[in-house]
Amino acid sequence: MKTNVKMLRSSFKWFLAILLCLGFCFTPVKANTTDYSIEDFHIDATYHKNNTITQTETIQVNYSTPKHGIYQYIPLHFYVGYKDGEEKAGQVDTYAIQVEDVSVKGASYETSSEDGTYQIKIGDADTYVTGSKTYTIQYTLVLPKDYRSNYDFMYYSLIGNDWECAMNHVSFDLHFEKPLTQKEVNGFHLFSGPSRQTTNAANVKYQVTKNGVSGQVNQLAAGSAITILSRLRKNYFVDAYQRSTWMTWLCALLAAIFALLVLIKELQNHDDDITPVITFDPPEDLDPAAVGYIVDGKADDVDMMALIPYWAEKGYVDIEDQSQSEKHPHIIVHAKVDALPTKDPYQTMLFKAMFKKDKSCDFTHMNKKFGEKFVAAKEALHQSFLDERKLEETDSFEYCSLVGLIVFALALFTSSYVGYFYHWYVAIIFVALFVICAWCLNKDIKDSFDKQHHSVWKSLLSLVCFGVWLFFIYTQGTQTDQILPSWVLYGVSILIYLCFFFSYRMHKMSAYWKEKAEPLMGFKDFIQKAEVDQLEKLSAENPSYFYDVIPYAMVFGLAKTWAKKFTNIQIPQPDWYVANDYTFWNTMYFYSMMNHGIQTPVDNSVRSYNAAQAAQQAGSGSGSFGGFSGGGAGGGGGGAW
Repeated sequence: MKTNVKMLRSSFKWFLAILLCLGFCFTPVKANTTDYSIEDFHIDATYHKNNTITQTETIQVNYSTPKHGIYQYIPLHFYVGYKDGEEKAGQVDTYAIQVEDVSVKGASYETSSEDGTYQIKIGDADTYVTGSKTYTIQYTLVLPKDYRSNYDFMYYSLIGNDWECAMNHVSFDLHFEKPLTQKEVNGFHLFSGPSRQTTNAANVKYQVTKNGVSGQVNQLAAGSAITILSRLRKNYFVDAYQRSTWMTWLCALLAAIFALLVLIKELQNHDDDITPVITFDPPEDLDPAAVGYIVDGKADDVDMMALIPYWAEKGYVDIEDQSQSEKHPHIIVHAKVDALPTKDPYQTMLFKAMFKKDKSCDFTHMNKKFGEKFVAAKEALHQSFLDERKLEETDSFEYCSLVGLIVFALALFTSSYVGYFYHWYVAIIFVALFVICAWCLNKDIKDSFDKQHHSVWKSLLSLVCFGVWLFFIYTQGTQTDQILPSWVLYGVSILIYLCFFFSYRMHKMSAYWKEKAEPLMGFKDFIQKAEVDQLEKLSAENPSYFYDVIPYAMVFGLAKTWAKKFTNIQIPQPDWYVANDYTFWNTMYFYSMMNHGIQTPVDNSVRSYNAAQAAQQAGSGSGSFGGFSGGGAGGGGGGAW
């Protein structure tokens, strides 16, 4: 029984129901012992009208070898299914048991709860006993209100199937505080023998009256149980214990309120439309790193490396290409000034990192030390877009969605009549699936810049996750030990999902971002869609036009597109770029050298630094209502120690 309890506690209830419907059966084999024997086991119990049982056990033990005493354990859960033909056939309900008012006469004892059982250990570790010894154990089992709407029932094991030795004689007198009707007496069942027996296999002699049941049996084998089962009239039990549900309902109500408020707020919100302003020239007041940050709200490696051709065009550095082939790029950047004429800390930090020892930076010799300085420069870029240059305006209502998610998870954690956190896996699945939904439906700065809402695959993924959740609570919906009914689970879940789905309507960009985004959107559109004849005209007016734009094309992710557009346009090689083979130079080759000769070594350096940082941180019992022997409340087992 103890093994079965552990198994059932760790399994989903629907899975249990399927196993029970298939008639899964396992009968444990008990080893007989010659160290001691139970000569007589008498039970005198009263089944009260509030679904509690006061039980007194008088156990006569004969020790053939010295022992300290005996122990007994009582399962704290039992499981009851529905018969075929009933509305919820195949469903399994879980019931929690409380053990109270324990006392033992005849020896010292101690109690504990472990592995889903209540344990009574009788005897003294410093004292051995031999021969005959009699113990009188008394306790009260508190059973909860049952989940049947049309009837009540008794399902109770007087003797559990986990006693490790045979009993020479067992007798019992069970009194009903509230008398049964004759119909209930006629429908009374007693099962005995090994676990899951549905007959009186141990041949227990018993008699049932309206006021109780009594019986006895000689030679009850090890691993055998005696269990009673009776279907009773509705409301037979009065004032049975039921766990308070107010916390669960309060959490569910708060989650619904938060979700509803957020949804109303989202549907009322409407962000101002951003209209791209077509422009042909880079912004005069923003370097490419700043533009890259405005585009996606992140300081990327490419944002920082775009500063190199930007500096070259400004006359601050020269680029020397010593590559032998495109597959083996070798780029060296030479500083032409001692310091940059700028107040932007991220530019200054990158410049010093590149030219720390001398005025040359060989990108074939990047190391994690450079990666450390590079990461610090990216952080400085991020810090430069705070306060008056912040890109987003946070609406406090956005956090209400998260609060609703957490509060509803608490409702799921506590939504079991069995006990708090019994349905912990339901809450974990809920949070995991909805976190994925939130990630899919979140709108970041780049989405705003590209004027997108949700990508199709992310929307589909969120719907799939939400569908999985709905299917899951559908399969769990018939679990009557679940406090929250299915309509509450569905309703609040839908509200929270809608909050995530319309969250983009509360995504507010700052006035600064809107001011800068409109011309940048137009500039990006131009880079992407410009025709060759238009570019020829602009290049004729400004021979350096390609080089002025390429740093910004890099942060837009359009450097290759921009370079391709100039493959058939005659533009001069810049005086700040010294190529290894002048006859081989063209815009696509220039793009390739910038990408593989500079970007790749920097990426490797940053990865090396991040890996080093990561390594450093790393160091630092079940049954159906048909009933069987060993099922029901009580029971358990014991032995000598």
